[in-house]
Amino acid sequence: MLSDTPVAVDRAGYRDTITPWEEPAWRAEVLARVRAGFTAHGLRPTGRWRVRPRPWWVLLRLDVEEHGAVWFKANPPAGAFEGGLTAALARWVPGHVLEPLAVDTGRGWSLLPDGGPLLRDVLAREAVAPGAWEELARQSAAVQHAWRRTPETSRVSASPPCPPPRCPASSTGSRTPRRRTGSGPRCGNHAPA
Repeated sequence: MLSDTPVAVDRAGYRDTITPWEEPAWRAEVLARVRAGFTAHGLRPTGRWRVRPRPWWVLLRLDVEEHGAVWFKANPPAGAFEGGLTAALARWVPGHVLEPLAVDTGRGWSLLPDGGPLLRDVLAREAVAPGAWEELARQSAAVQHAWRRTPETSRVSASPPCPPPRCPASSTGSRTPRRRTGSGPRCGNHAPA
């Protein structure tokens, strides 16, 4: 049973950050959603699962039989589009992005299959030749090229460009996450129970 599985919480350098993970009711909703996703795809959890609460999301890594791992991601309201965008990209450019197992666009939640080792982990254990970076750039260009050719994106791709100095995100200044030491902003619209 998923709720009986031991949990390892990795807060890294964000020990003072308050996220929805601290709310028992929110955790129960997440576990119910993950269980439903597992059932829909015939997945069975194994071993313990790990949680990475951060100011910008809450991420769970769950080991599953025969498939390695599954990732659950809860974005704050500003990033709630991510799951829907990932699902759309999986339809528009299949084979180039992970296809979500489940998405709740209203909550900004997604359940994803494992995509392999993290680039930072690969870089930590071995040197990467320039050709690997060239391959990443080639793959990125292939995704953009394939995306531009899809009928669903013709309307979107006709939108005017937004150069960096004019984009609202680039004029906000520091992108350093805020840490909670008392009152102040929280991850998403969640308050402690």
